Amino acid sequence: MMEPDAALKESPAAAEGVLDRRKVRRRWLRIWKALLPFARRHRADFRKSCAAAFGVVAFRLALPWPIRGVLGPYLSADAPSEQPWYADPWSIGLLFLFIVVGLGYSDFRQRVYVARFSIAWVRDIRAEAFRAANRLDPRSLTTSSGDLVARLVGDTARLKAGLKGFQTHVAVNGVFFLGVCAVMLWIDWMLGLIVLGAGVCVFLVTLEGATRLYQHYLKLRKKEGKLAGTIQEALSENPQEARFVKVNYSSGHHETNVVRIQGRTTLAAHVILGIATCAVLVLAFHGLDSGRIQAADMLVFFIYLVDVHRPAVRLCRQGTRFGKMMACGNRLERIIHDADRDAPGDEDLPPLRKRLVLKHVLVQGSDRNRVGPLDLSLRAGEKVALLGPPGAGKSSLLAAVAGKIALDDGKILWDGHKLHKAHSSVLTRHIASLAENPGWLRQSLRGLVLGGTERPESVELLQWSGASAVLTMLEAGLDQRVSSSDLSRRQARSLDLARVMHQDASLLLLDDPLRDLEPSLADKVRTWILDTPATVLVAFADPAAAVGFSRVVQLRSGLLVEDGPPSVPPAP
Repeated sequence: MMEPDAALKESPAAAEGVLDRRKVRRRWLRIWKALLPFARRHRADFRKSCAAAFGVVAFRLALPWPIRGVLGPYLSADAPSEQPWYADPWSIGLLFLFIVVGLGYSDFRQRVYVARFSIAWVRDIRAEAFRAANRLDPRSLTTSSGDLVARLVGDTARLKAGLKGFQTHVAVNGVFFLGVCAVMLWIDWMLGLIVLGAGVCVFLVTLEGATRLYQHYLKLRKKEGKLAGTIQEALSENPQEARFVKVNYSSGHHETNVVRIQGRTTLAAHVILGIATCAVLVLAFHGLDSGRIQAADMLVFFIYLVDVHRPAVRLCRQGTRFGKMMACGNRLERIIHDADRDAPGDEDLPPLRKRLVLKHVLVQGSDRNRVGPLDLSLRAGEKVALLGPPGAGKSSLLAAVAGKIALDDGKILWDGHKLHKAHSSVLTRHIASLAENPGWLRQSLRGLVLGGTERPESVELLQWSGASAVLTMLEAGLDQRVSSSDLSRRQARSLDLARVMHQDASLLLLDDPLRDLEPSLADKVRTWILDTPATVLVAFADPAAAVGFSRVVQLRSGLLVEDGPPSVPPAP
């Protein structure tokens, strides 16, 4: 077989499966760009929450100064014989009472406005995601109905809680920390720089923790979505106990990793702040001995250090959860984005006449690259078998070409047209895709499988795909309204294979279409695939199933390792 493109060897980070942090953060910007427009209607509550937050910060910064006013004169070397007028206990007590009451009231108002803003914002996002799910072409869905409910309920609830925590703790504590640094810089620049440097280190640790949490939480939410689907299948009288146990265990494993990331990040913040506190204490005592720092100012430093430690750690903990919030926002953004791609007005593509070209295609996963970067070219009408061990990236590559997962880099050209920019409605007209786990919302099987029109060969195709056996079990047959979650995975794949065989498409993307078929039916489906005039890219788990294909592409860890005719004809 031919060697893969040498350009692939120039990206060691991609070959090792390292997720580029910069691309993760660019993805966060894309999520915010999609979700921020829903906040515009609620700007008044946001402005009020910001005003209340600045009140909280101002009152917290003012807390040490009444104490300094009382004790300051007695801490100086030439303590006065009697208290000055501004150090009167009643005056200081009333001032302290005013600051505490003002702090409590500002905190109360801030939490109210933050809650109102977050609830209204996420409510609008949920409504748009629900409308978007209804606008999606059922054939282009990449999720089960159970996972869709998990997104609309679970992800929006976590996003709302994350927004509340971010505005209440991260934003307020961050501004308070900057305020403390400003006051310390004003009193003594050396001590202020130490605290400011510690704050920068805590921020970087928080950002790294948020990135890692985002990666793991994407996995966790995907597992929880699968869990919702298996529960729904079980409630639909489809026993899935083994699958439920597997997904349930895997979900718990990822949740443990999430807690571990949060704990390590918080521990790092404690260590950084502890080192900074030790440095401040040593320098403060040296400054006190040399006369550079007054004892009253040193008292203010100590109060601020005690007061800032817990908020800084809370800022780190809540800031790390920003990654969790972004993971939930990512799942909601995908629904809205997919529906926007279905919007009318985009020009249709002609049938594939020359070539389908993949240029430097890259799809990143949560902890490694799922696909690529790789280059691949298919001639119109060519039949290509895609081989590789489990986890090689075969399903991800098919899903990327079908437009069901977004590219992180590269492009896909359809006779020179940018296929990766086309609307999903255009893609489903020209591409027939069989997924490993098909998903569709409740609808009539006649419209889903046959496209509303029966053909002379429909009876044979339904029999070859195994769909006839499924239809005989349903009371209304093709007129039955079902969703993919109403069926077992094997039944859903049989119906989806029948849909693909009925669809008049230029490109077929098939994920192990012969699996679960009887040998006689598998031979007929293979013959149909090789005889169809469409361009075909088929993923096989068993290399022996690729008999009859003139070209074999092999993947390993998402990379193209072999491309060419089979070196040894596979045994039938």
